[in-house]
Amino acid sequence: MEVIGFQNPENTVIRAIIDGAEMFVPDQMGNKERRRIWDEWEMAPAPEGTPDDQRERANSIPLFPEPALPAIKAALKASIDAAAETERLKYITGGTGQAMTYQQKSDEARRYITAIGSSETPINPADYPLLSAEVGITAPTLGEVVAVVNAAFLQWQMIGGAIEAIRLGTKAAIDASGTVAEAEAAAGAAVWP
Repeated sequence: MEVIGFQNPENTVIRAIIDGAEMFVPDQMGNKERRRIWDEWEMAPAPEGTPDDQRERANSIPLFPEPALPAIKAALKASIDAAAETERLKYITGGTGQAMTYQQKSDEARRYITAIGSSETPINPADYPLLSAEVGITAPTLGEVVAVVNAAFLQWQMIGGAIEAIRLGTKAAIDASGTVAEAEAAAGAAVWP
């Protein structure tokens, strides 16, 4: 058994390697792994039946040192990326396939608008399969589906751009910080649209 130290400032969780596995053990006497740490690591051997309050400590569990500023910055920036994704998902449906579908619809809408504006050739709905699939669901005609999809794309550009500006600006402020307090303040200052 190797006891590494307390995991958080409240000293409520002990990080230890027990039977080769890293564990985070609640610092509560009723917890069997906490009891094992007490029996095997903290307390000096004592005769069988010695009450706990009469045993002597052989070891004490140290507090973890404060994490280095670069590690804190990296964790804060990762949390900002996760928060940005949470914000995005308020406006779009998540998933790689869904992102590809949105992109394809946007491309089809752009091609349709270009074709309408530059050609007298009739529009072939088969050239716009994802948009054609929405006819009668999103709007009654292909042209109206294009208008809906294009409007949604333009709205997404605005909100997606605002989210990205906040994400990148916050991460830059975290990078520029010189102390843990400044880095945490920079992360906490993010206000999502």
